[in-house]
Amino acid sequence: SSLAKGTGAQRNGPSGPAPPASNMEAMVYDCTLEASAIRHARACDGELSLPETRPGTRENIQTINNLNLDENAAADQAMTIWWSELARSGVRSDMLFDSATRYRTTNIVTHWSKVR
Repeated sequence: SSLAKGTGAQRNGPSGPAPPASNMEAMVYDCTLEASAIRHARACDGELSLPETRPGTRENIQTINNLNLDENAAADQAMTIWWSELARSGVRSDMLFDSATRYRTTNIVTHWSKVR
């Protein structure tokens, strides 16, 4: 991806473009996880699912209020919102997500960083 290569438009807050990844794990698509996410989204409760229903994974939830968007447009809007956290608030210049970043009370980036 452009983030992994450091060639994208993603910004790391005021420090400028996000640097290339140095230790990024390859992502693998999981159809079972997708089916679980779809089931949970259809519940439309705006809450994280119970951790025991998704062992070893984390979850991002974004409420999209525009009912005129199709699924692809809603997904694009959610991604734009998540990426805006990095652009607006930034993380360490080495891009490590440490406990100080995790427990910030301002400049929150916990949605952007939650991929597993």
